[in-house]
Amino acid sequence: MAKEPKTEQRAEPDALKVGDFVRWNSSGGTARGKIDRIVRDGSIDVPDSSFTITGTPDDPAALITLYREGEATDRKAVSYTHLTLPTKA
Repeated sequence: MAKEPKTEQRAEPDALKVGDFVRWNSSGGTARGKIDRIVRDGSIDVPDSSFTITGTPDDPAALITLYREGEATDRKAVSYTHLTLPTKA
């Protein structure tokens, strides 16, 4: 029997809150992290760069602590359009 293709549900503007765990596709594969801050009208500085991510009511920006193998490793700023809702086991 063939497996059904896996579909991912993108995060809606009000679907996530500070403390939620999320994931997204990055250049190194799937990244996972916990939301530390959400901006819906303004910008977040991308850590260790000169870039900013602008959050809007329709596409908020989130500052996220990355986790690898259960350990916090880094912080990133990501717009909601790139985030996938956490899966429930």
